[in-house]
Amino acid sequence: GLEYRKAGDLAKAADAFSVVVRVNPEYTAAFQELGSVLVELGRHEDARRVFVDGVATAERNGSSRARDHIGRLLAELDATRPAGPAEFCDAEPGA
Repeated sequence: GLEYRKAGDLAKAADAFSVVVRVNPEYTAAFQELGSVLVELGRHEDARRVFVDGVATAERNGSSRARDHIGRLLAELDATRPAGPAEFCDAEPGA
């Protein structure tokens, strides 16, 4: 996955990291890399799910460092999400 990413082939990188997550679901670095590549591909909802799963995996494994790092990536992603239509309007629904 890292080599595909370095070569700029993000789709193949995402595929490779997905395989790692599937084959070794306790390897938290794969969640970090997969989520980051998905962000680069503009697949933000998929990336969010991967980061959430990565945080849960790190918590389950007792890896506070990985949990904190992936948690920061998730927070950064959430901070860049556009507000939904309801967040732009203070009016009551149906008003």
